[in-house]
Formats: sequence, structure tokens, C-alpha cells
Amino acid sequence: MARSFNLDSANISGARPPVTLEEALKDLDGKVDLAIDGGRTRLAKESTVLDLSAIKPEILRQGAIEEKELKKIWGQRRVLFVCTGNTCRSVMAEGLLKKRLSERGIKNIRVLSAGVSAFPGLPPTHETIQVLQEEGIDVSDYRAKELTAEMLKSADLIFAMQEYHKDVILRRVPWIEQRVFVLGVADPIGRPLNIYQDYFNIIKKEMPKVLLRIKETL
Repeated sequence: MARSFNLDSANISGARPPVTLEEALKDLDGKVDLAIDGGRTRLAKESTVLDLSAIKPEILRQGAIEEKELKKIWGQRRVLFVCTGNTCRSVMAEGLLKKRLSERGIKNIRVLSAGVSAFPGLPPTHETIQVLQEEGIDVSDYRAKELTAEMLKSADLIFAMQEYHKDVILRRVPWIEQRVFVLGVADPIGRPLNIYQDYFNIIKKEMPKVLLRIKETL
């Protein structure tokens, strides 16, 4: 098609939802350029309208799909940690949050991590593996993932390690700003083990805030 065109629901706001073309044209005749008759609607109910721009989906209008059915779809929520290379900070944060959620018996949250400049397939640094082993967390099989727009769109909460990462995130997907928070953890790459331990302790101190944010919003 050479031109764009607009589609909307087949009734005027506030009017009874039509179930046939004839009913729709009573209100819309002369106001639309094209009407295609697909027969009587199968459910004969108005559509369910959702606002997906906020952290938690909001039902704007009850309709054919009930709230309990929608909750089955959005039942598993996603938390995403973002750093630069996805071999240090975000891996530590992912591993620690998974442990904290497991300790609390929380199973409906999927925890992921990625890097804005990651080389996919790289393992975590030796220091990252060692620091997490001391915490009883094994990430030796983890492999780096490059951050994608789809990851950002599908995440319910996003924790960036620094303001720079938040800026990158919002340049890629501007409308998710409400979901993005900054932890304030510097990059330990190339530094000795004790620096990794210091930065991991910062992540540990931030984890109660992460858990509270999850509790309040998911």
C-alpha cells in the first residue's frame, strides 16, 4: 500500500458496541471511507481496552477478555539489569536478585541482564564468578547478551547501573522511562578482586530497594 490509513473501533465513544455492519453504519455512515462486512461478530461484546504505557497494565474498559484471563498472560513479570558488557555488574545483580527471590519463594518473576555494548557469548569475568561463588551463586555458565529493543519493551522493571546506561536505554525506547531506575554502580572491569567485592557490596545494599520496587509495582 502506498498510503497509510487509520483504523479504530467501530463505534462512537459511549455508544452501544455494534455487532453487525448495519449497526455500525447507523452511527458512522458518511464518516468512514471504507466499510468491510465480515459478518456478525462472534462474541458480540465490546473489546477490552488496556493501557500498557505504565509499569503495571491498567484496564481502561472491561470487555470480552476478562481481567482474570489477562492476568494469566501478564502473570510472569520481567526484571532487567543493564550495564555495559554484561560480564560484571549486571550479572552480579541478576544472580543476587534470583537468589533473593528464591529465598522468598517468589516464582512469577523472570530476572534477566544485558549490556549496551556487550559481545554476545562472552563469559563473566573471573572476578565476577569468584565474588558470586562466595555468595553461593554459580554463574560460570552464563554468557553475555547484547541489549535489544525487544528486551526493553518486554521488561516490567529495568535497573541501569549508571546514568549513561539509562540514557542509552531511553534513546532506544523513549516511552519506557517510568520503568527505568539507576542503581549507581561503577564499572569494575580490569580492576582487582577487592574492587569487585566493593561494588558487589553496593549492589547488595541496593537490593532491598530493588525488592521494594518489585513489591510496589509488579
